[in-house]
Amino acid sequence: MKNVLISIKNFQTAQYSDEESFELVTDGEYTIVNGIAEFSYLESALTGSDYAGMKTSFVVEPAHVVLTRAGGLIGEMIFTEGRKHHFVYETNYGSLTMGIDTQSITQALNEDGGDLEIHYAIDVDNIVMSRNSLKINVKDTFANINMNLAAKENYDIRYSDVKIAASPFSEQNIDFRN
Repeated sequence: MKNVLISIKNFQTAQYSDEESFELVTDGEYTIVNGIAEFSYLESALTGSDYAGMKTSFVVEPAHVVLTRAGGLIGEMIFTEGRKHHFVYETNYGSLTMGIDTQSITQALNEDGGDLEIHYAIDVDNIVMSRNSLKINVKDTFANINMNLAAKENYDIRYSDVKIAASPFSEQNIDFRN
């Protein structure tokens, strides 16, 4: 697993309401092995008090995506293009069985990260409650630093070591002396 920056944009149109959007940018971890990508991050109070401290993970395979939340409220959502899956949505007030109907999944993930986009509808008792678009970008934290430095024509780093707290998972030391 390597440290990454994860950007998540969620667009939701609920029944009888206007489109709402949500964006989160957070540190996380990422790996890809044999074409299966996995990334995860820790939820914070920014995503709601019900989720704070939970670990959210995505496993992206060629045919489907699995989103899992663990710690506190637990849940798993399976996205398979053209198929409907049911999942149990846990809340502090009880659980609810919901359906998730995935219209499309587009992914371009490689060793450096990439993009994932999922369009889906959520229903309760076969009544559509919302239509959603989830757009996720995963970037290698240290590749970003190197690209940003390379993009600057004149820069001068006078410190022998720069310490960056890249993630809640670990600390990394970068040595810029080459």
